[in-house]
Parts: sequence; C-alpha cells; structure tokens
Amino acid sequence: MIDFVKYISENTPKLTAAKKKAMLEDLAESLQYPETAYDHEKGAQIPNPQSKADYVNEKITYWIKIRVMGTRRERAAKAQIIEELDI
Repeated sequence: MIDFVKYISENTPKLTAAKKKAMLEDLAESLQYPETAYDHEKGAQIPNPQSKADYVNEKITYWIKIRVMGTRRERAAKAQIIEELDI
C-alpha cells in the first residue's frame, strides 16, 4: 500500500510537525476514524488498534481503487458493440 500520509508529510516542508499532526487528526475525523473497536475475545470496546495514519491510508487507497475501477467499467461499457437488430 502506498503511504499517502508519509508522502504528504515529507512533501510539505513548510508545515511544522504540530501542523502535520493536526492535518492527520482532521483527515481521520473527516473519514470517520473510529476511536474504539469491539474486541470479541474481551467482549468489550477497546481503543482502536489501527493507527489514524493507517486508517487514512486505507481510506485513500480504497477511494483511488473505486475511482479507477469505475473508469475502467465505463470504458468497457463504451467499448461494447451493440449489434443492430435487422427485422
């Protein structure tokens, strides 16, 4: 998986570490990062074991995959040749 959070962090030299952290927090919130997860073994809510950075990367990767697959489906649908019915 491409690490988008790392890429953004490394390519925004004008942002301080605090601003980069705030940006990650805002991205995670906008993507509805769940602070807790259900642990089936314990039968209780626990702090989410997935980091916010991993969650954001997963969501961005999923979004890209959906967009690319949608484009490919549209392209395939346009490429289909419909035979005329000559009756």
